[in-house]
Amino acid sequence: MFKSAQGDGILKLKLFCLSSIFFCLFWFILDNSWAFSPKEDTELLLLEAAEIATGHPQRKFEAPSTVSVITQEEMKNMGARTLLDALVLIPGLEVGLAGEGIPIVSLRGLYTAESEKILFLLNGQPINSALTGGGTLFFADISISDIERIEVIRGPGSVLYGANAFSGVINIILKQGGEDQISYRRGSYDTDEIFLGLDKYFDQSKIWLSLDYQDSNGARMPIKRDYFDKININTNLVRSHHTDEWYRRGEYGLGFKKGPLTVEGLYISRDHGGFYNLSGIASDNTKFSRDFLWGHISLNENRDHFETSLSLRGSYYRHNHYVDFFPPGTVLTFPNSNEQFSFPYGIRWKREAEILNFTGETKVSWYSEKTRITAGLVLSNQNLYNVKFYENVLLCTEGLPSSACYQTLPYLQKTPTPYLQEIPEEHRWLKEANRFYNSLYLQGEWGPLSWLNITLGGRWDKYSDFGGNTSLRAGLVFNPYKNFYTKFLYGEAFRAPSFYELYLRMCPINPIHGNTSLKPEKMRAYEFTLGWENSSWQVGATFYHQEYEDMISLVPYSFGYIYDNLSKNAHTDGFEIEGKFVWGITRENYIILNYACQDTDGLDTPLEAYNLATFNLNYRLKPWLNLNFLSHYVGKRGYPKIEDYIVSNFVLSIFQPRWDLSFAIYNIFDKKYTFPDVTSRYPDNYIRPGRTINVRFTWYF
Repeated sequence: MFKSAQGDGILKLKLFCLSSIFFCLFWFILDNSWAFSPKEDTELLLLEAAEIATGHPQRKFEAPSTVSVITQEEMKNMGARTLLDALVLIPGLEVGLAGEGIPIVSLRGLYTAESEKILFLLNGQPINSALTGGGTLFFADISISDIERIEVIRGPGSVLYGANAFSGVINIILKQGGEDQISYRRGSYDTDEIFLGLDKYFDQSKIWLSLDYQDSNGARMPIKRDYFDKININTNLVRSHHTDEWYRRGEYGLGFKKGPLTVEGLYISRDHGGFYNLSGIASDNTKFSRDFLWGHISLNENRDHFETSLSLRGSYYRHNHYVDFFPPGTVLTFPNSNEQFSFPYGIRWKREAEILNFTGETKVSWYSEKTRITAGLVLSNQNLYNVKFYENVLLCTEGLPSSACYQTLPYLQKTPTPYLQEIPEEHRWLKEANRFYNSLYLQGEWGPLSWLNITLGGRWDKYSDFGGNTSLRAGLVFNPYKNFYTKFLYGEAFRAPSFYELYLRMCPINPIHGNTSLKPEKMRAYEFTLGWENSSWQVGATFYHQEYEDMISLVPYSFGYIYDNLSKNAHTDGFEIEGKFVWGITRENYIILNYACQDTDGLDTPLEAYNLATFNLNYRLKPWLNLNFLSHYVGKRGYPKIEDYIVSNFVLSIFQPRWDLSFAIYNIFDKKYTFPDVTSRYPDNYIRPGRTINVRFTWYF
């Protein structure tokens, strides 16, 4: 870590003081629980419940994982536009941005460009991309209008969900019908969104349809310095000096349900520019285009103490990137040869690839009053194909390994051309590949006493490209006092190397090579949680220690960089405090408060903020008038050094039987702040917009 010993001491002092304060408060609540007028146990069933921890509904403090739930009402009240807006309510979760405009989502101090250490689920089904390993390519900006609720595991979840359930799991539960509605949203930077949701009931079945389209010109924020300014090269070139964050996004869903059978599908198309582009130079011409098609069929039965589930899912992903890498007139000097190369037409390239994924899963659960045993089998195939690469610069220099460049081909020229040319298959940016894996998992839950529950589980995964992995979990949850819960949790997780990390070949300007010898990243987590709840209060604190092995990182290699497993181990220590208080006759007034402190050691680029906090107040002024205020604090970072900041939002909503109208101001105090740059190419990091305005109108019919 890039912190002094004094900084470590201050952080430990904070941990000690805050822990002491919390335990004092916790003891006071236990000793004076009569003051909070708890309801009967039957009424506690109305509190937040989630299925993500074990595969069946449980209240979050009873679940053998650290679980958070964001309800549809909370998302609506806070004026959330997309999933990213809503996730600010999760303790220890950060959002950021990668250079190509892909959002970053991180949990518990593991901040990486592809968000590959978090598993995203859609209605309980994994949807991370095999190309990058992450799930934010399409789902970070999924419309809130289409989401029923969000369930989050903070910590490992590989026993139930397999690879990439590393630092957390985010389950996006889509609406399956509901009230017919149409909504229109207008926001700053010419941002428009239109949503249509329909459902139809007939013959003991239902069918639903959702359509969402978003269009924005982006903030186009001024850029004072770019990568060329940082390395002091070609600073007199004519080039763009603003961001290019425009996007066009279509989201179309269809579903059918009859009895135990559910069939659903989703198609997402997204085109956008980049914050700069992959080189660190601003450009108005770079374009990223992606398409995602997902389908899922499930059959679920519950009878005679048995629950059975058969699930078939498939997805198609199309990847198309056109990058205006360097502007015309660029002159570069290669360090190995000191040879200079001029690029009168600039450097431009286009990458294409497609991925097909088919997965089948069967799960069987037997349960009694005190016991539940769950077993499952997963078979999956991921196929990367139709990889193409076009460049206008067919260039290699001495010192590059022949396997990574084009110097062995006699017809390739060092002179750039004004048009793109297709690179031969054997030298394309990515190797075509096929991955097959199978998984077996078994989990047992046992409640020998009314106040004690024990969970044990294990999973074995076998991958065709890197071998096998075993993950274990154990949980002890008990409540010796009414409404009071204590958890002792142990969990293991792994992350499979992505196709990008295994098979990437970038040459020659920014040589990065994949590594087919990569091993999966592994993690062990130890957690201790205290929780107390009744119908008005929820208070919880989690203390955790996470240990990592074989973390994948870019390391120097010959001429350029290669992905490799780090030999040194790393770990994260931290704690999270969360609370919610609900009051009023209609139970529509509430305060949500959370705080997280996280400290990661042993990684080369510790990009996490050490402290995170969120305050959310919702108050129903009138039966038809609602006010919501949210304030989010992000602490200082060690590298790159970024000062702390607070961003606050204000939302005023009018609720009527047939329509809703909301007016939102985001970053109401016009705070200037930045997200960290994971590539170290941008001198001023990722500059964020100031105050923005959003209006949404929804009509129910």
